Amino acid sequence: MTLRHFKIYTTVYVERNMTAAANKLFMSQPSVSQAIKELEKHYQTVLFERFPKELKPTEAGDLLYDYASNILDMNTELEDMMKKGSSQHILRVGSNDTAGTTLLDQLLMQYTLDHPLEKVKVHVNRSIIIADMLRTNDLDIILTDEFPYAPDLYSEVIKQDEFIAVASPDYPGLPENLVADASYLSGVRLLLRESGTDERDYLDQYMKNKGYMVVPFWESISFDILKNSAIEKMGITILPSHAAEKELQSGKLIKLTIPDFDFHQSFVLGWQKNKYLSVPIIEFVNLCRGIKKP
Repeated sequence: MTLRHFKIYTTVYVERNMTAAANKLFMSQPSVSQAIKELEKHYQTVLFERFPKELKPTEAGDLLYDYASNILDMNTELEDMMKKGSSQHILRVGSNDTAGTTLLDQLLMQYTLDHPLEKVKVHVNRSIIIADMLRTNDLDIILTDEFPYAPDLYSEVIKQDEFIAVASPDYPGLPENLVADASYLSGVRLLLRESGTDERDYLDQYMKNKGYMVVPFWESISFDILKNSAIEKMGITILPSHAAEKELQSGKLIKLTIPDFDFHQSFVLGWQKNKYLSVPIIEFVNLCRGIKKP
């Protein structure tokens, strides 16, 4: 069996569909189907149960996926090392927007300082996309706050961060003692993440339980945009404390206490189970594990 067979197989395994896999690999569907048949003939076992709309891996299919992914991973590392020299490795890290803007940048800055000869490639996208990139060996490891738990992926919480309300110290009408209860929040400009995010859903339910509705003045997918808008006195926002740490220390923002509001964000590190962990991956994992947890 060849690396080509394994690449085709892992793509079909992830896509659960021959045509979708063929499109992703820029191949014809018959060629993809033929490669799967050759694998099944070689190993003398059925790798997929065929259903009208989906392929379902058998137990043997799951086992082959683990081994094929590992082989492709090691081959990628070997190619990188041989082409670029053994003194330089490539660490491929994926992140969603939240983890990228609040945590990953600092981690990679420290990693680069500790390992100046090692090259890092970063891909930022939605959590479900970077998880799929793990499965197809396009990424070594991912960091996200929205980890799509799956039996083929290993996950580890490396940090939990409390969500807090912040505002400019010059924002007009700040509450007495900086206590922002539900009544106060219902009457001010709220700068919030979009509906459907965990923190927004928690706030919506919190306000509903208090007898109020959330009517945001501004919605954004970016914590940086929300934070900068709060600094410019455009409203009050709710952020993970890590994202506002520097601004709180410098006095650009101040913390408001929301009674009974208790939402924490978990940052999760993930990679393929049974994956071969190269030295750069292990060193990055250890760096992430060194983050202080509250």
